[in-house]
Amino acid sequence: MRLLKEKAVGMYSRVLREFPRYAGNDKVRFYLAHEQRELGHFDEMVETLEQLVKKHGKSPLAQEAELILGDHFFDQNDNDAAEKHYRSVLKRAVTPAHDLARYKLGWIEVNRGDHPKAMGYFEAVVTGGRGAAKVARDTSPALLSKKVLDVRREALIDLVYSYTEVKKPFGALQYFERLSDSAATYALVLDKLANRYLVKTQPENAVPVFRRLLALRADPERDEDRTLALYDAIKQTAGKVPAHAEDVGYLVRAAVQVRKSVALSTDERKEKLATLEQCARDLGTRLHLQAQKRDDKRLYLEASAAYAEYLTLFRPEKYVRDVMKNRADSLYAARRYTDAAQQFEQLALLTDGQDPRLNEESTYGALVAWRASVADERLEGLSRFQIVDARQALKRVGTAFVKRYPKNENVAEVRFNIARAHFDDGEYPQASEEFLAFALAYPDHKDAAVAGHLALDSTYQTHDFKRFSEVGNQLLASRLPDAFKSEARRVLQGVEGEAFTELALASAEKTGDVVKGLEQIARDSKDGNTAARALQGAMLAAREKGDWSKEVELANKLIDQFPDAKESDDLELQLARRAVDTARFAEGAGWFEKASEVLDGKKATDALRSAANLYLAMGELDRGSKVLEAIASKAARAERAELLAELAEDWLLAGESKRAEGFAKKAFGADPNSARAAAVLAQVSGTPSDGAAETLAISEGEPAARGLWHSAEGEFDAFYGLEATKLEQKVAAWSALEQTYAQIIGQGSAEYTVASLWRMGLGYQDLAETLLEVPAPKDVDKAEWKAAAEEQAQPLRERAEQTFGLCVQKADEQGVFSEAAVGCRQKSDDVKIAAFRVKPRGEKISVAPEVQRKVDLQRDAAALSTVASQWLQVGNPAMARLVFARALEQNKSLATAQTGLGYALLQLGDAMAAGAAYREALSLEPSNALAHGNLAALKCRFGDQAGARAELEQVNDKSQLRGPSADPAWKGCVEAYSRR
Repeated sequence: MRLLKEKAVGMYSRVLREFPRYAGNDKVRFYLAHEQRELGHFDEMVETLEQLVKKHGKSPLAQEAELILGDHFFDQNDNDAAEKHYRSVLKRAVTPAHDLARYKLGWIEVNRGDHPKAMGYFEAVVTGGRGAAKVARDTSPALLSKKVLDVRREALIDLVYSYTEVKKPFGALQYFERLSDSAATYALVLDKLANRYLVKTQPENAVPVFRRLLALRADPERDEDRTLALYDAIKQTAGKVPAHAEDVGYLVRAAVQVRKSVALSTDERKEKLATLEQCARDLGTRLHLQAQKRDDKRLYLEASAAYAEYLTLFRPEKYVRDVMKNRADSLYAARRYTDAAQQFEQLALLTDGQDPRLNEESTYGALVAWRASVADERLEGLSRFQIVDARQALKRVGTAFVKRYPKNENVAEVRFNIARAHFDDGEYPQASEEFLAFALAYPDHKDAAVAGHLALDSTYQTHDFKRFSEVGNQLLASRLPDAFKSEARRVLQGVEGEAFTELALASAEKTGDVVKGLEQIARDSKDGNTAARALQGAMLAAREKGDWSKEVELANKLIDQFPDAKESDDLELQLARRAVDTARFAEGAGWFEKASEVLDGKKATDALRSAANLYLAMGELDRGSKVLEAIASKAARAERAELLAELAEDWLLAGESKRAEGFAKKAFGADPNSARAAAVLAQVSGTPSDGAAETLAISEGEPAARGLWHSAEGEFDAFYGLEATKLEQKVAAWSALEQTYAQIIGQGSAEYTVASLWRMGLGYQDLAETLLEVPAPKDVDKAEWKAAAEEQAQPLRERAEQTFGLCVQKADEQGVFSEAAVGCRQKSDDVKIAAFRVKPRGEKISVAPEVQRKVDLQRDAAALSTVASQWLQVGNPAMARLVFARALEQNKSLATAQTGLGYALLQLGDAMAAGAAYREALSLEPSNALAHGNLAALKCRFGDQAGARAELEQVNDKSQLRGPSADPAWKGCVEAYSRR
């Protein structure tokens, strides 16, 4: 062969010598160089190829020649020379040789240690190889016959080396997947990438690569090695990269392939399976320990999934029970209670008859998990089927557990949960039996009382009242705690009442009316307790129907016939409150008096006090005074004084000064420190006794302010009456009054602050006028005297103006409507206010049945307001005030009731309270025409024409200002400011 090649060399050389212009000399030189390389004449080969490139530069073979030269120098480790020829290849037309050149250039850079450049060349090969081949086919058909090495795959694989030297691991999987043209190629790349990271001692980076490789495709020949390499890498990370359940799955998959392999001997197969089993179990255990360390629900789920993967294949006698238990524990810790329960049951089944201790433990674990799966807070997330399945499992497994392990320390808890499962499933007869048995068997258990109550509740659900009584009596006779027995007795009594109700309903069906049916039971019953209960039930039924007359009739029967029955206890008091609730205040006062006769101690006194308060509020002062005096006679001195002072104020407000004075003297006699009593005495007499004056001087608050002001009225009149000739005496008197009024203002009473400012304004005004009236001495020029007097009077006039202005300001700010407020506006002591007080009349009213029914059944605020308006219409503002107040208790935001209440208070003489009620109505309903109109009328009555005008301007439709709650004085205001 060598001789033939040498002969060929000679022939090619002869052609070149003898036919230098032959067109095919590019091929001659190419083939010559080929033979020279075959013969090992590399220097001659290099020279021949260089001649080819030089003399046939446009020949397609010139590019091949450059590539061969590059390969030659590359093999000689002459990187610079090789690089020169490879770059010459790239400068020529695109052919498959470009990929080879780039590939070799990449390795040159690898050899130089320049991995970024190497990556560039390798990437160019991977991304551009197919394009180059296409150009070659299009431009050089002659090359199609030549086998061209496709280095794309080799470049991609070799790219791994430089990538791991240059790039960070993040994104490597996506990077190489994007460059791979097939799953097979990608697998080869991942294999090398994973091993490369292991070589670089970066197991944490190798783990995700192995996982992707194993997930990509199953390879029976290589999966075992890859999964074991993955296992080793995870171990080498020392916990930095936790195991995954899928890792165990890959080990199991590899084990399945080993088990099916026919190429392995029995011993080899056994050894390999043992290794894979150990690795799979170790990964599951690692996951479990990590979950316990972090107490991480997600990791617990991962561990349970890993154990599940293990159990799909491996069942070694030595470890399978521990793995099953660990999986159950992991599921429970991850709150996958249903799955945990099922795993515990599987373990119990496996250990039945083999491991009693573990069987008992796993059975109890299943019960705990089943119970946790249907805990109250988790029910919403379960389907009905899941709930039923869990409760049935509790009953099934629990019953077997109690029977098999009666001495287990958790038997009591299990029995309680079995009973609870019956109860939750609506199986009340079984639940009743189970709970009763539990309570009787474990009276000292923490859930014993709960079980007792549930036993009663379960029995009650069956509506078997006889059985209910039997269960209750057994519980009462047991060793259960006394507190439970006390509660049980009340429950038994309540259910007895319900049983009675059923009897009453049956009777009602016969008579056609509940009240009549219960009355019939009361008449026919020979048992006093039953009869009393029937009458009480009939009374309550009448109340529910809103039949007040019948309710009172039945209450009187109950009181008369069964005065000692518990149903009669406090019945008068109940009727009194019911009467007040339904706006029957007169009847309520009467029942409160009756209640005080049968009650004892404080309850009796409170009932009598309520009666007295109602009489006084209704305007029945004589009757109210009689009752309140009776209470006061038995009270301590301080309390007696308060009660009598209250009566004195009520009589004074009614205009009965003598009666007011009498009660005030009694009050002051009981307690000389009573400011309220002293204030009334000052009001009625104007000159209180020394003791009353001393009390007022050291007291504080509204009574003190009121008393001091009225006490000062006599001194003010005396000051006002002094003539100009007694100027010094007058100035001295005024100085004392100023101090008194300052003391009154300091008490904080809005009404008497305004009153004091009024008097002070009048005082300054009077002093100024008095100065001008002082006659001039004989030896003084009258004109000069008058000018001097005018100069001294002017500051007093200005101070008077300021004081009147402050007085009006305070009255407006604090809602004061009084004679003093008018006086300040008019700057005068001659004040006239139109009468607005109304003495309540005694006429009755007739309430429409539908309105009264709403009051009786619903205590409807609107209905109560209607009743109150009727009382206003018949001229009884006292009753109207009570009913309006009751309506507002039901609905605080009812503006119409606030307006009506205000008008009732005005007619009762309390203008300031009326103004407050009108303002409250407007705060609730700013557009309430009646409230604006009534407030306008009130302001007009008290001299505030501008304020009245402003209120009336808020009313668009004056026709709304009518009805029982409308103050007609607004019309006079309209006329007054219209004339202006």
